[in-house]
Amino acid sequence: MDDSVAKQDRPRANASDMHRNLMKTPAFIETIFNCLPDLVFAKDSELRIVMANDALMSLYPESMQDRIIGYTTAEEYDEEEARSFLEQDRIAFRDGAATTIESVDFPSGERKTLFTQKIRFEDQNGEAFIAGVARDITEIVSNQAALKESEERYGLAVNGSSVGIWDWDQRTGDSFYSALLRSMLGIVDPDFIPSLADFNARVHADDQKHFRARLAAHLHKREPFDLECRLKRDSGAYLWTHVRGQAEWDETGNATRMAGSVDDISDRKRAEEALQRSHEQLDQYAHIASHDLKEPLRAICNHVQLLREDLEESLEPEARQRLNRVEELTRSMTQMITDMLQSSRDINSEHYELVDMNAEAAAVIEMFADSANTTIEIAKNLATVHADPVGVRQVLHNLISNAIAYNDSDLKYIEIGQAHDVARTGVSGPVFFVRDNGIGIAPRFHQAIFRMFKRLNTKDQYRSGTGAGLAFVHKIISHHGGDVWVESEMGHGSTFYFCFNTAS
Repeated sequence: MDDSVAKQDRPRANASDMHRNLMKTPAFIETIFNCLPDLVFAKDSELRIVMANDALMSLYPESMQDRIIGYTTAEEYDEEEARSFLEQDRIAFRDGAATTIESVDFPSGERKTLFTQKIRFEDQNGEAFIAGVARDITEIVSNQAALKESEERYGLAVNGSSVGIWDWDQRTGDSFYSALLRSMLGIVDPDFIPSLADFNARVHADDQKHFRARLAAHLHKREPFDLECRLKRDSGAYLWTHVRGQAEWDETGNATRMAGSVDDISDRKRAEEALQRSHEQLDQYAHIASHDLKEPLRAICNHVQLLREDLEESLEPEARQRLNRVEELTRSMTQMITDMLQSSRDINSEHYELVDMNAEAAAVIEMFADSANTTIEIAKNLATVHADPVGVRQVLHNLISNAIAYNDSDLKYIEIGQAHDVARTGVSGPVFFVRDNGIGIAPRFHQAIFRMFKRLNTKDQYRSGTGAGLAFVHKIISHHGGDVWVESEMGHGSTFYFCFNTAS
């Protein structure tokens, strides 16, 4: 053997000798023994503890630690518990090994669940012992119990829910449908395995685009996943559903899991469709009735005009006045029919859009450009609202029209602005106002003026009208979830406040 090989083997031989010597060193063995976090002990054939590490000793008060080595420790427990402990020792001596999970109340007051392994061995003299290692699994068992309880609670909630529940694990692809959701979808196959692909395939073709857009917006932008769509049952029929969901995301922002609910809203949709048909029929009837009612009124007006033309030179002043009165009444009746038709129409939230109140107000006051001795001012920087622009226009038009009509001032002044710090229950969002220097309204009439065809003044005093204008304003504002009210006193003008409680 050359010198290089001899030099390589010498360190190995030295390391081997050092290992053997170290293993024979009591200090090393004791150090390792006491550093272990597990409970380590050894028992003799009389089941007495002959060795115990610091982790085990620390579970006993100092006043008892002199009664551990040389004792079975069963002396500290009642007969039933002691028998259980010692039985496992006997099994280990008999079979060579024993494994058990047991809960132990230690004299220190701590209760621990231990996973204990015991193995028989013999010393150099052939005497039998058992070595035991007990691992504290109290927290693991507690967590498992909590998890089981949570799962049981979740199961009760799912089974007791009035909506179907679904769950989708994006990491594994596993999905879950609750029993109620399976029933909704007509699934009777016990071997059916739910999946996202199955759910997607059930969405009606006309709803697919919206469904996918809402899902993508939730997963990637964390926007709410909440929509109505039709889902296909196994029978091929569709049911209307309200689907909601909530995802979980990991630290990198990727969705890992999503769960949600499905509510069957078919009955509500059928009721809405029936109501829509009823509205369409009523609207059609209203148009027909309006036409049929206006036709004889137009004929009366035409006959009055013909009589006036034929008898122009022979008409007495009183007769001429009577003909004018008939013409005025028929026109008033025609306007009332028009107002009733307008009142029967609903505001559709699908027509809502962002409305620039400055631009709308400017467009409306152009209609009153020819009003004599009238000044209309618009405040700068009025808020933008989410509303039906036609409805907003009608509100402003009616309020300005009333402000001009019920005003006997030599110089009529109207201001359109936005109020701040308004304290009124149920009001949210910007509050606007139309203020005038007109005749004012007595406080006892502040509610009555918003009723249909309610007039406070005679037609002889102020311009003819049906009293429907403020009722239209109230209806339009109500359809927007808002409020309208007036602050006024007789002879001191009026301020009409209104708001649109609609989110954009």
